[in-house]
Amino acid sequence: VQSFCSRASFNSKGYFIAEYAGQMAGFLALEREPWGEAGSQFGYIYQIGIASDFRRKNLASLLMLEARNFARQAGIQKLGVGVKNSNRAALEFFKKHGFQCVFSSQGFQIQIT
Repeated sequence: VQSFCSRASFNSKGYFIAEYAGQMAGFLALEREPWGEAGSQFGYIYQIGIASDFRRKNLASLLMLEARNFARQAGIQKLGVGVKNSNRAALEFFKKHGFQCVFSSQGFQIQIT
């Protein structure tokens, strides 16, 4: 955790946790400029997850809205995410939220909005 939090791209405000009745219901992790040149105004969604009891309740979309608000305030103009080609639900989710496939490899698609 210490090395993770010491990265230049880490900002705790880009990490979102949704709780319900003391349980973690979902999370989203976004970092600014995790690779490439500083000042690129790029952010990357490392992970998004929703507990099974909370799926299909719009929680992922609410987390995405919070992430976009953070990105806007942090000066991030482009967001990216890597998704396995076999994860159709994630591909549809990101497409619904304005992401487009800009790169596809054997196992992953890189989505940028």
